[in-house]
Amino acid sequence: MRQRFLAMENLNVIVIDWHAGAHKFYPEAVANTRVVGAVVAKFIQTVQDNFQADPHQFHVIGHSLGSHVAGYIGKRTDNLGRITGLDPAGPLFEDTDVDVRLDPSDAIFVDCIHSDGLPIYDLGTPHAWGDIDFYPNGASDQPGCPKPVSDVSCSHHRAISYFLETLQQNQTCQFQAYPCSTFKDYLKGSCTSCGDGPCPVLGYRSIDSHRKGKYYLKTNSQSPFCMKRK
Repeated sequence: MRQRFLAMENLNVIVIDWHAGAHKFYPEAVANTRVVGAVVAKFIQTVQDNFQADPHQFHVIGHSLGSHVAGYIGKRTDNLGRITGLDPAGPLFEDTDVDVRLDPSDAIFVDCIHSDGLPIYDLGTPHAWGDIDFYPNGASDQPGCPKPVSDVSCSHHRAISYFLETLQQNQTCQFQAYPCSTFKDYLKGSCTSCGDGPCPVLGYRSIDSHRKGKYYLKTNSQSPFCMKRK
Protein backbone atom coordinates (compact mmCIF):
# COMPACT_ATOMS: atom_id res chain seq x y z
CA MET A 1 0.00 0.00 0.00
CA ARG A 2 2.83 2.37 0.84
CA GLN A 3 4.49 1.71 -2.51
CA ARG A 4 1.27 2.24 -4.44
CA PHE A 5 0.52 5.51 -2.69
CA LEU A 6 4.00 6.85 -3.41
CA ALA A 7 3.79 5.80 -7.05
CA MET A 8 0.41 7.48 -7.43
CA GLU A 9 0.88 10.85 -5.71
CA ASN A 10 3.41 13.08 -3.96
CA LEU A 11 2.65 12.13 -0.37
CA ASN A 12 4.18 11.52 3.01
CA VAL A 13 3.30 7.98 4.10
CA ILE A 14 3.64 7.04 7.77
CA VAL A 15 3.36 3.37 8.73
CA ILE A 16 2.44 2.46 12.31
CA ASP A 17 3.94 -0.83 13.50
CA TRP A 18 2.08 -1.92 16.63
CA HIS A 19 2.38 -5.69 16.19
CA ALA A 20 3.72 -6.06 19.73
CA GLY A 21 0.42 -4.76 21.04
CA ALA A 22 -1.78 -6.42 18.43
CA HIS A 23 -0.43 -9.97 18.79
CA LYS A 24 -1.94 -10.50 22.21
CA PHE A 25 -4.93 -12.31 23.65
CA TYR A 26 -7.77 -10.61 21.77
CA PRO A 27 -9.29 -8.60 24.67
CA GLU A 28 -5.82 -7.26 25.49
CA ALA A 29 -5.23 -6.30 21.86
CA VAL A 30 -8.60 -4.50 21.88
CA ALA A 31 -7.51 -2.51 24.94
CA ASN A 32 -4.22 -1.64 23.25
CA THR A 33 -6.01 0.09 20.35
CA ARG A 34 -6.80 3.03 22.62
CA VAL A 35 -3.15 3.37 23.66
CA VAL A 36 -1.87 3.24 20.08
CA GLY A 37 -4.48 5.78 18.99
CA ALA A 38 -3.38 8.19 21.72
CA VAL A 39 0.30 7.86 20.78
CA VAL A 40 -0.33 8.45 17.07
CA ALA A 41 -2.62 11.40 17.81
CA LYS A 42 0.22 12.91 19.85
CA PHE A 43 2.56 12.38 16.91
CA ILE A 44 0.15 14.16 14.57
CA GLN A 45 -0.06 17.06 17.00
CA THR A 46 3.73 17.26 17.07
CA VAL A 47 3.83 17.37 13.26
CA GLN A 48 1.22 20.13 13.31
CA ASP A 49 3.15 22.16 15.88
CA ASN A 50 6.54 21.83 14.21
CA PHE A 51 5.71 21.71 10.51
CA GLN A 52 2.31 23.45 10.33
CA ALA A 53 0.73 20.32 8.91
CA ASP A 54 -2.95 20.62 8.06
CA PRO A 55 -5.04 17.92 9.79
CA HIS A 56 -7.51 18.12 6.89
CA GLN A 57 -4.85 16.51 4.69
CA PHE A 58 -4.34 13.47 6.90
CA HIS A 59 -5.88 10.19 5.73
CA VAL A 60 -5.68 7.43 8.34
CA ILE A 61 -6.19 3.86 7.10
CA GLY A 62 -6.58 0.85 9.38
CA HIS A 63 -7.59 -2.78 9.01
CA SER A 64 -9.62 -4.70 11.60
CA LEU A 65 -8.48 -3.46 15.02
CA GLY A 66 -6.51 -0.80 13.16
CA SER A 67 -9.81 0.74 12.09
CA HIS A 68 -10.56 1.47 15.74
CA VAL A 69 -7.03 2.75 16.28
CA ALA A 70 -7.86 5.21 13.50
CA GLY A 71 -11.06 6.11 15.33
CA TYR A 72 -9.16 6.87 18.53
CA ILE A 73 -6.73 9.01 16.52
CA GLY A 74 -9.65 10.96 15.13
CA LYS A 75 -11.24 11.41 18.53
CA ARG A 76 -8.07 13.15 19.71
CA THR A 77 -7.37 15.12 16.51
CA ASP A 78 -9.57 18.08 15.61
CA ASN A 79 -10.66 18.21 11.96
CA LEU A 80 -8.88 15.03 10.87
CA GLY A 81 -9.48 14.77 7.14
CA ARG A 82 -10.34 11.14 6.51
CA ILE A 83 -10.43 7.67 7.99
CA THR A 84 -10.77 4.49 5.97
CA GLY A 85 -11.79 1.42 7.95
CA LEU A 86 -10.91 -1.82 6.18
CA ASP A 87 -13.31 -4.40 7.60
CA PRO A 88 -13.45 -2.83 11.09
CA ALA A 89 -13.24 -5.45 13.84
CA GLY A 90 -16.63 -6.38 15.25
CA PRO A 91 -16.02 -8.58 18.33
CA LEU A 92 -16.05 -6.52 21.56
CA PHE A 93 -16.92 -3.35 19.59
CA GLU A 94 -20.47 -4.11 18.51
CA ASP A 95 -23.25 -2.66 20.68
CA THR A 96 -20.79 -0.29 22.32
CA ASP A 97 -20.83 3.47 22.68
CA VAL A 98 -19.36 5.51 19.82
CA ASP A 99 -16.65 6.70 22.20
CA VAL A 100 -15.01 3.27 22.11
CA ARG A 101 -15.25 2.43 18.40
CA LEU A 102 -14.94 3.96 14.96
CA ASP A 103 -17.81 6.29 14.08
CA PRO A 104 -18.52 9.09 11.55
CA SER A 105 -17.61 11.87 13.97
CA ASP A 106 -13.97 10.72 14.12
CA ALA A 107 -13.03 12.53 10.88
CA ILE A 108 -14.49 14.86 8.30
CA PHE A 109 -15.06 11.79 6.10
CA VAL A 110 -15.17 8.16 7.24
CA ASP A 111 -15.52 5.33 4.73
CA CYS A 112 -15.66 1.63 5.58
CA ILE A 113 -15.33 -1.53 3.50
CA HIS A 114 -17.08 -4.49 5.13
CA SER A 115 -15.91 -7.85 3.80
CA ASP A 116 -16.55 -10.25 6.69
CA GLY A 117 -19.84 -9.66 8.50
CA LEU A 118 -21.14 -13.20 8.97
CA PRO A 119 -23.15 -13.66 12.19
CA ILE A 120 -21.10 -16.63 13.48
CA TYR A 121 -17.55 -16.59 12.11
CA ASP A 122 -17.30 -12.87 11.50
CA LEU A 123 -14.14 -10.98 12.37
CA GLY A 124 -15.64 -7.77 11.00
CA THR A 125 -19.09 -6.28 11.46
CA PRO A 126 -22.22 -5.74 9.37
CA HIS A 127 -22.95 -2.46 11.15
CA ALA A 128 -22.51 0.86 9.36
CA TRP A 129 -19.84 2.80 11.23
CA GLY A 130 -18.86 5.32 8.56
CA ASP A 131 -20.34 8.18 6.59
CA ILE A 132 -20.41 5.71 3.73
CA ASP A 133 -20.23 1.94 4.14
CA PHE A 134 -19.51 -0.48 1.31
CA TYR A 135 -20.66 -4.11 1.41
CA PRO A 136 -18.91 -6.05 -1.37
CA ASN A 137 -20.79 -9.31 -1.93
CA GLY A 138 -23.00 -8.44 1.01
CA ALA A 139 -20.05 -8.54 3.45
CA SER A 140 -20.52 -12.30 3.51
CA ASP A 141 -18.16 -15.02 2.24
CA GLN A 142 -16.03 -13.29 -0.37
CA PRO A 143 -15.77 -15.03 -3.77
CA GLY A 144 -12.59 -17.05 -4.03
CA CYS A 145 -12.27 -17.51 -0.27
CA PRO A 146 -12.74 -20.93 1.35
CA LYS A 147 -15.54 -21.44 3.84
CA PRO A 148 -14.89 -19.85 7.26
CA VAL A 149 -14.63 -23.25 8.93
CA SER A 150 -11.37 -23.84 7.04
CA ASP A 151 -10.07 -20.26 6.76
CA VAL A 152 -11.54 -17.61 9.04
CA SER A 153 -9.39 -14.71 7.83
CA CYS A 154 -9.57 -14.74 4.01
CA SER A 155 -12.75 -12.68 3.73
CA HIS A 156 -11.59 -10.43 6.56
CA HIS A 157 -8.41 -9.55 4.68
CA ARG A 158 -10.11 -9.18 1.30
CA ALA A 159 -11.08 -5.58 2.16
CA ILE A 160 -7.38 -4.71 1.96
CA SER A 161 -7.09 -6.25 -1.51
CA TYR A 162 -10.09 -4.33 -2.77
CA PHE A 163 -8.72 -1.02 -1.50
CA LEU A 164 -5.26 -1.75 -2.91
CA GLU A 165 -6.73 -2.28 -6.34
CA THR A 166 -8.09 1.28 -6.33
CA LEU A 167 -4.64 2.80 -5.80
CA GLN A 168 -3.82 3.26 -9.46
CA GLN A 169 -3.41 6.44 -11.47
CA ASN A 170 -5.21 5.13 -14.54
CA GLN A 171 -7.73 2.77 -13.05
CA THR A 172 -9.95 1.55 -15.87
CA CYS A 173 -12.39 -0.47 -13.74
CA GLN A 174 -14.31 1.20 -10.92
CA PHE A 175 -15.85 -0.62 -7.96
CA GLN A 176 -19.19 1.09 -8.53
CA ALA A 177 -21.70 0.49 -5.74
CA TYR A 178 -25.43 1.06 -5.36
CA PRO A 179 -27.68 2.00 -2.45
CA CYS A 180 -29.96 -0.82 -1.37
CA SER A 181 -31.85 -2.06 1.68
CA THR A 182 -30.29 -5.54 1.53
CA PHE A 183 -27.86 -7.51 -0.59
CA LYS A 184 -30.73 -9.81 -1.61
CA ASP A 185 -32.53 -6.82 -3.10
CA TYR A 186 -29.34 -5.84 -4.88
CA LEU A 187 -29.00 -9.33 -6.40
CA LYS A 188 -32.62 -9.14 -7.57
CA GLY A 189 -31.73 -6.06 -9.60
CA SER A 190 -33.86 -3.76 -7.46
CA CYS A 191 -31.07 -1.23 -6.98
CA THR A 192 -29.52 0.03 -10.20
CA SER A 193 -29.11 3.79 -9.80
CA CYS A 194 -28.26 6.55 -7.37
CA GLY A 195 -30.89 9.01 -8.48
CA ASP A 196 -29.43 12.34 -9.52
CA GLY A 197 -25.70 12.02 -10.01
CA PRO A 198 -23.14 9.23 -10.23
CA CYS A 199 -22.94 6.36 -7.77
CA PRO A 200 -19.96 6.18 -5.43
CA VAL A 201 -17.01 3.89 -6.02
CA LEU A 202 -15.43 1.77 -3.32
CA GLY A 203 -11.87 2.62 -2.35
CA TYR A 204 -9.57 5.59 -2.45
CA ARG A 205 -11.89 7.73 -4.57
CA SER A 206 -15.06 7.10 -2.58
CA ILE A 207 -14.70 10.58 -1.10
CA ASP A 208 -15.28 12.15 -4.53
CA SER A 209 -18.97 11.26 -4.67
CA HIS A 210 -19.98 13.06 -1.43
CA ARG A 211 -22.48 10.23 -0.87
CA LYS A 212 -23.53 8.73 2.45
CA GLY A 213 -25.23 5.50 3.49
CA LYS A 214 -24.95 1.80 2.69
CA TYR A 215 -23.81 0.65 -0.75
CA TYR A 216 -23.59 -2.81 -2.26
CA LEU A 217 -21.56 -4.31 -5.10
CA LYS A 218 -20.19 -7.58 -6.46
CA THR A 219 -16.55 -8.49 -7.12
CA ASN A 220 -14.61 -11.13 -8.99
CA SER A 221 -13.22 -14.14 -7.13
CA GLN A 222 -9.60 -13.28 -7.90
CA SER A 223 -7.47 -10.31 -8.92
CA PRO A 224 -8.44 -8.14 -10.66
CA PHE A 225 -11.34 -8.07 -8.23
CA CYS A 226 -13.13 -5.13 -9.85
CA MET A 227 -16.07 -6.43 -11.87
CA LYS A 228 -16.56 -4.48 -15.07
CA ARG A 229 -20.10 -3.43 -15.81
CA LYS A 230 -21.76 -5.22 -18.72
